[in-house]
Amino acid sequence: MAMKEKLVIQLFEEDEILDERVVNTGYGIPRLISEPEKTKSYDQIQEGMVKIPSGTFTLKVTNGDQFIPYPLQGYPKKIQLSSFLMDKHPVTNVQFKEFIDATGYWPTDDHRFLAHWENGRIPSGKENYPVVM
Repeated sequence: MAMKEKLVIQLFEEDEILDERVVNTGYGIPRLISEPEKTKSYDQIQEGMVKIPSGTFTLKVTNGDQFIPYPLQGYPKKIQLSSFLMDKHPVTNVQFKEFIDATGYWPTDDHRFLAHWENGRIPSGKENYPVVM
């Protein structure tokens, strides 16, 4: 069975729909929906972080996840990565709460954001578990 994907595009003015188009697209084709932002470079390695060196690796794709499949064309392929910093340990719920309290951070798309917290609070006993969602 061939899989197809349809994208519905609607134009509204207030509550009135002015136009609607249905576009048939290829299944599992990734689409760029935002532009990446380069983060600040640091001369020193921050406490609790390690530097991951630059290098090349071969990206191989298998069709293991049917929910969001990767395109199979053009793989395997070599990927060149610049060096970057990474935390030594996952960020905990307590650390993330401190970050939110200090910065007022809240994502624009907050669907499922901190969904594992209970009424905006860290579940008891999970303070030092890795933050997710």
